[in-house]
Amino acid sequence: MMNLLVRLHAYCYIMQFLGLCFLIAFCVCTCEAQDRSLSDVITAFKQHQIPEHLNINFQPHVLLDVIFPQTNGTLIAFASGKQLERRETIMAPSYRIRGANRIGPFVIIAVDPDAPLPENRNISQIRHFMGSNYYKSLDLQDPNHLVNTTEAITYWRDPRPIRSSRPHRYIFLLYKQSREFRTQILVNPMSSLAYFNVSRFAAATRLGQPIGGTFMLVGPDETSPIKAYDPEKDGL
Repeated sequence: MMNLLVRLHAYCYIMQFLGLCFLIAFCVCTCEAQDRSLSDVITAFKQHQIPEHLNINFQPHVLLDVIFPQTNGTLIAFASGKQLERRETIMAPSYRIRGANRIGPFVIIAVDPDAPLPENRNISQIRHFMGSNYYKSLDLQDPNHLVNTTEAITYWRDPRPIRSSRPHRYIFLLYKQSREFRTQILVNPMSSLAYFNVSRFAAATRLGQPIGGTFMLVGPDETSPIKAYDPEKDGL
């Protein structure tokens, strides 16, 4: 009996150690690829004309991390402005927040302002995600992880730039959730993804300006559509 208890104790110790190693490895491989400072994010946004094209006053005070799971079990994070392969962005991402002095709730909205082409943005913005009721996790091992308590309003739509396009900007914005947002009826799961205007929506729902954000660049690949979507015919 004593030998069994000793073995169980050793097993538990080993599993705790392996769990800690996994957590450390996760933090190292994601943090190396993520934004290091707010000034870096602001500079990247300005260089890519995002505040101008989205009509936002971008003065973030928290860092938003967007992490894509891969089919092989790995995770991919990115710093603002990094270009990812389209296949790396297919699965819905998870989110982390750094520097926040509140636990939530938060709203996350992702848009593409470059559809169908960066030089011809006549169906932009495309809304690629909208989720609400995000809170910082109660998990002491990763308290910066964001979890939400409700279904997404717009589920993640992976990037699909047409084959003739230059890379598009896919922009993730984090907002403090307002009372008005909780009762908004401007956007629902059946709403068109095209012709969205994130600044007008934020103003109408009293979200204010984003408190954090990041963005990635994604270009076409051999599986990309040949021609642009028609919002009316394709139900975009």
